[in-house]
Amino acid sequence: MKKSVYSLVLSDAVISQIDRAAYAMKTSRSALINQILADYVSYVTPESRVRDALDLLERSFSASDLFRIQPLASESMLTLLAPIEFKYNPTVRYCLAFYKEEEAPAELRVSARTQNPRLILLFSLFYSLWNTAEENEGGDPGVLTPDARFVKRFRPQSAFSVRDLSDALSAYVRAFDRGVRIFFSHPDDRDENAAAVRRLLAEYHTDYPVFL
Repeated sequence: MKKSVYSLVLSDAVISQIDRAAYAMKTSRSALINQILADYVSYVTPESRVRDALDLLERSFSASDLFRIQPLASESMLTLLAPIEFKYNPTVRYCLAFYKEEEAPAELRVSARTQNPRLILLFSLFYSLWNTAEENEGGDPGVLTPDARFVKRFRPQSAFSVRDLSDALSAYVRAFDRGVRIFFSHPDDRDENAAAVRRLLAEYHTDYPVFL
């Protein structure tokens, strides 16, 4: 969203209170005034959309026994940890990062918290299975890295609400995590794992056709 510099004449006492509030909220004076004015005229800013989406996601995942929410490292990011029942006790880290642009408002970053070469290989194999199924469903594949990381940007194909976005992200993380758990229950059965991943993504894209 384009921003410009405007000259306003404001009371020193008001600015003093604004500065205190901005400090407590860990934001800037300009950002807080912008949000106050946006609220007054009922305009939803990109920053407000991000906060609302994060709040909805946090409420969604806080009710789950599979995920542990990490303290917020950023006002535009939510991090989840999900332990997997497998040798070496791996943990998957899901990070949902939000952006202000409408055309690609969110990104999922998945990483395996391990240095074990076999686990890194297995996670890489799962990511490849997931990407193959994603492409077959017409979705955007994620980007793979050699150190067992997976990154996917979400690009809506039409108008969406904050609720639409948070629901789609929550469902995608849950489907992805379900696929990981199925894969690690029998990592050597490639055909069965591929079929399970295809089913998960087919269901996801049926329920959330806007979000690729």
